[in-house]
Amino acid sequence: MAPLPCLLLSKKETVRSSKNFKIPRVADVRQNKSRQEVMAEMDLDLDDIWRERARGGTMKLDFCFNAGHNEPRGFAIFTDLADGSGDHEMLLTVAEYYRRGQGTDPDPIKAIQYYNKAIDAGSVKAMLKLANCYLFGECVKKDPPLAIPYLQRASDAGHAEALFTLGDCYMTGCGVVKNLDTGVRFLQRAADLGWPGAYLNLGCLYLHGHGVPLDTNTAISLFQKAAGTNEPEVVWRAELNLGHLYIIGKGVPEDIAKGLALIQKGVEAGDPKALYLMGSLLSTGSGTERDITKAIELFQRSVDGGYAAAMNSLADAYMSGDGVPKDPAKAVSLAERAVMKGHAPSMCKLAQYYIDGKGVAVDYNKAIPLLKRAVDAGNSDAMFELGTCYCRGTGVPVDMNFTVSLIRSAYEKGNTQAILTYGCSVLMGCARGYNGSEPIMKAAAETSSCEARVLLALCYENGLGVSADISKANSLYQEVIGRGHVVSIFRVASSLEFGAQGLIDLDMAFSLYRRAADAGHRESMQKLALLLQQNLSAFTKATTKTPTASHSSKKKHGR
Repeated sequence: MAPLPCLLLSKKETVRSSKNFKIPRVADVRQNKSRQEVMAEMDLDLDDIWRERARGGTMKLDFCFNAGHNEPRGFAIFTDLADGSGDHEMLLTVAEYYRRGQGTDPDPIKAIQYYNKAIDAGSVKAMLKLANCYLFGECVKKDPPLAIPYLQRASDAGHAEALFTLGDCYMTGCGVVKNLDTGVRFLQRAADLGWPGAYLNLGCLYLHGHGVPLDTNTAISLFQKAAGTNEPEVVWRAELNLGHLYIIGKGVPEDIAKGLALIQKGVEAGDPKALYLMGSLLSTGSGTERDITKAIELFQRSVDGGYAAAMNSLADAYMSGDGVPKDPAKAVSLAERAVMKGHAPSMCKLAQYYIDGKGVAVDYNKAIPLLKRAVDAGNSDAMFELGTCYCRGTGVPVDMNFTVSLIRSAYEKGNTQAILTYGCSVLMGCARGYNGSEPIMKAAAETSSCEARVLLALCYENGLGVSADISKANSLYQEVIGRGHVVSIFRVASSLEFGAQGLIDLDMAFSLYRRAADAGHRESMQKLALLLQQNLSAFTKATTKTPTASHSSKKKHGR
């Protein structure tokens, strides 16, 4: 057996016993003398010292072992004293040593016996230790339901880790009937006691609205508390979540550089989510130089770790041939693996494969159920796609009421395609003197969508549904450009040019193309040149006139 780590003596230099002898001082031992030599000079007996220290509850087995004595002998002395005194800490120590095989051979049966003795003597720690044995199958056959009573008793005694563990059991249905409300209550109690893992888990729940109301600000606050603890794994996982929020600009100002720095520890630790996030940034060149080869490598490592979102991204790569040889069959296989893990975006993607016949035969009977599953999971892309299916009668009967309902739901979640469709429809309705701009203002306020901000800027710029305010409009445009999302201006322009729900406004489209071009967007520059070559009167007029407060007098054009 490997020697145990040395445990220094008490800070008190001497301890009097009934025999009035002294324990060797740490200073004596460090003066190039072994503990045995010091004790020999002082005519001391190690067993007497050991018993004296053990009776006082101030020393564990390490003193005897590291003094050079026979480990089994020291363990036997300590075990006798633990049994004789009934001290719960000493009994728990014996249980731990039997479990780990320190000072004696591993003995799972005796470990459990001593955990129970410690519990009978009042050890709350032993309750948690024995519960973990049943939860993870250590020393006993794995049996989570048997762990719950011990966790409950420890929780009733206010043990933070037990509260955290019991909360996790209720959240996942491990050993108990799954109950999110009860799980959240236990996690909150653990967080109130300062347990690091409770901050982290509660933060994730609030971030996704799982068992609690969706509240990004509360999630961020909890992640920040977790990041400020002394638990290394909790810290980097909390920083990983904060980094993700900075990357996507959710609840915090978008700051990709800060996000990159925060997720770096997770990447170094090989965390699948961190690998996926870094791969996503490298694949798009967001905040860093684009490196699709490295991105694919990180995606693959994340996939190997079972992370469904990475399977989804790698499926995209194989379907398009970006960074890897094009392989539609492999793309479908990756999407199917992610779907098996319950990943809603992959359900939507696989449904699209079946609708478009990519890598599989066209099969609406498989596509529509996948979209409905994703919609039930709250996926906004699926809401938009299913709404489109009901609009076109793709695999389902045409139902325009259901189409509007689905696309509006996707819009309220900040879905880009829905904002470009529904948002532009609202905008055009304002230009015709009906509807209000409230949906556009709500989307701009409650989502991180840059497209929604562009639409709101158009409202202020042209006095559509709101009082004209060029200053507010310019501020919104600059916010979008400052966040590096000039492409959002281009997308709204394209939607207005080619029609949202059949409505077209070439003047506003041209104005947006020009703004994006002035910000250096190459596609917008090319679009401007093409439109000017076509010599359309609306566009040539738009190059010389400034926006007015009333848009209702502008001539509308169709293609």
